[in-house]
Amino acid sequence: MADLNGPPVVGELDNSDGYIAAKAYVDGGAVGRVPEDIYNGFNKGVISYILKQFTNGFNAFPDNLFNIYDDIDDTKRVKFFLDNVTTGTDRLVTIQDQDGTMALLSDVALKYDIAGGPITGAVTLTSTTDALRTNLLTTVQEGALAKTNGMVWYNTDLEVHRAYQNGTVVSIPSGTSGNCILNGNTDICVTSSNGPIVTNLVGAPFGKMHEVDFSIYWGQSHTMTVGATNSTISGGISNTIGAVADATIGGGNLNTVSNLGGTVGGGGGHTNTADYGTIPGGLNNVVDIGYGMAVGREAKARSYGQIAHAAGQFSEAGDSQHNDYVLRVTTTDAVETEAFLDGPTTNTERIVVAGSNAFSWRAWISSYDRDNDVVGSRWVTGMIKSVLSTHTMLPTQEETVIEDTELVIGLSVEADDVNNSIVCKVTGLAATTIDHTIHLEAVEMKK
Repeated sequence: MADLNGPPVVGELDNSDGYIAAKAYVDGGAVGRVPEDIYNGFNKGVISYILKQFTNGFNAFPDNLFNIYDDIDDTKRVKFFLDNVTTGTDRLVTIQDQDGTMALLSDVALKYDIAGGPITGAVTLTSTTDALRTNLLTTVQEGALAKTNGMVWYNTDLEVHRAYQNGTVVSIPSGTSGNCILNGNTDICVTSSNGPIVTNLVGAPFGKMHEVDFSIYWGQSHTMTVGATNSTISGGISNTIGAVADATIGGGNLNTVSNLGGTVGGGGGHTNTADYGTIPGGLNNVVDIGYGMAVGREAKARSYGQIAHAAGQFSEAGDSQHNDYVLRVTTTDAVETEAFLDGPTTNTERIVVAGSNAFSWRAWISSYDRDNDVVGSRWVTGMIKSVLSTHTMLPTQEETVIEDTELVIGLSVEADDVNNSIVCKVTGLAATTIDHTIHLEAVEMKK
């Protein structure tokens, strides 16, 4: 039996019980014992250190003395190094309650740069019960963010996903908030300072997008501002509808509709900035007042309800064209009364004479006394010369009364310098209510 009361001894074999007894004079000289086979397999200095740790009441080993080796091939070893642990700090490592393979820092870095750099490998999310979530920022935190193109986050104040795109913060709309639902693979939603915009960037020819209130079908590079209720772009390239309801672009390219109910059927380069204006097709036609229409090439409707037809221009749209206008008025007496393009109730819209031009015209009138079922008609021709805001009616005006008319009414056409317009006036019959419709057509050449 080993002498436990003598000087410090490391390892004395006691054959009676199969244990090695060792004594270390630490904190009162407690005794520790280890099995003989362990003692024989380890360096005696290591055994002494192990016994010392047991004597102190805890298990702790220096990293340079603790190795693990394979039970079959003892050349396969694992060593632990604690050099990077902060002085005076204990680090706790917890093992998960499952089998698996330990991943090293170098393995993680293949997918994600822990220093904040880019992901260099493919990342696949396979969960069907969870989802990827971006970081959550308030508007103040968003403002303080050092932004770079491609960043995406969720703004908790606005309750919308946001992104940094081409140097600008944009919102990413969702169908539930009244913005867009994407049905094609190549369409995206973005926003502008004036509100959300839907932009069909590529389209393929099969890109399709539908929002609760408006649609884009086919084509590419179209832009439609949210608020365009019931509006549609059916095809073509680079067509635009602003935040206006009931607008339509059928196709073509570089066409723009920016007012309520405007329509461009097709063609290219058209600009429709008028409520319920229409451009059926052609090239570079313009409508800039309500209910007008421009057809052909480089025609311009500048008066309410005007139909302008051109086959080209001298220097600008509308400087060489044929025009049609329809005016209305109701008379109840024999006093001369002006007819308007938006008559007989609103009475504000006249035929516009634009700048310096030559304006030859022909007007004819149909009159109807509805109470007595009596009708009348006549036509007048003439020409107006305009130099800036001075309009001169040339002395060639001619008036013709259609034979067999039952009503004898008067029709005159005058130049109006104050309003830069042509004025049509009708003289009716005393104590008689008569409705009058005037059709005036003109050939216009503008300087």
